[in-house]
Amino acid sequence: MCDIEKIEKVQMRATKLIRGLSSHSYEERLCVLQLPTLCYRQLRRDMIQLYKCVKNKYDTDFVLQLQYKSMLEKRYDTRGHSYKLVPQLCKYDLRKHFFVNRLV
Repeated sequence: MCDIEKIEKVQMRATKLIRGLSSHSYEERLCVLQLPTLCYRQLRRDMIQLYKCVKNKYDTDFVLQLQYKSMLEKRYDTRGHSYKLVPQLCKYDLRKHFFVNRLV
C-alpha cells in the first residue's frame, strides 16, 4: 500500500467518527464536510508551487529546471501562451515522479 492510500485511509476513518455521518459513503461525507480529496489537494499544491516558480516568487538561490518550449518550436504553435513546459527526459522511474515531471 502506497503512502497516498495510507493517508487517504486516515481521512476516511476520521470522517467516519463524526456523529451522523458514519453510515454515508466516503464521497458523501467529503461533500457534507466540504473537504477535498487527497489527490485534489496534491494537485492544487503542485499548481501553486509551479505558479510561484514561474513568477519568481522564491529566492534567487532556489533553482528549478523548468524547460519552456523554444521560440523556434513556438513559431508553428499558433495558440496558447509563453509558459508551455517541456517534460524532462528520465532514465529511471524515480525521476518520473519528481515535481517538474509530475506537473508537465
